[in-house]
Amino acid sequence: MRIFFLPSKAISKLHELPEVAGVYYVTAFWRLFYVGKASNLRRRWRKNHQRYNQFKILTPFGRLHFKVMPAHKIDDYEKTEIQRCKPPWNYSPVPGFYGLIRYFFIVWGSVVLYLILLGLLITFVAYLVRYTSSSE
Repeated sequence: MRIFFLPSKAISKLHELPEVAGVYYVTAFWRLFYVGKASNLRRRWRKNHQRYNQFKILTPFGRLHFKVMPAHKIDDYEKTEIQRCKPPWNYSPVPGFYGLIRYFFIVWGSVVLYLILLGLLITFVAYLVRYTSSSE
């Protein structure tokens, strides 16, 4: 299944989740971090989810993708998805304060790294364009 094609909400819009049963996927930077289930998606994510603070660190890149399904099917489907995808947060304890600080630096360090790489790529392309046009 293509998780990134499922309906999704940004962290700031979790209050707009539908009030239905389903399986949800926490993603950021095209990576899957967590798979969970809920009999009511909106109620599950009212800032009382055990991973809410972790998810909040992913702002503005984090998204919650969800698949609506009958409540009697979500248990088995969630287990299957966790086994198939092996998301890291499903296999780790909920972090405390220092663990959240660590996640913060990992996430924002990735952003800085991506921006540096993008800047280097743009510089390289600009150099190539200038070099090839001046040699003609």
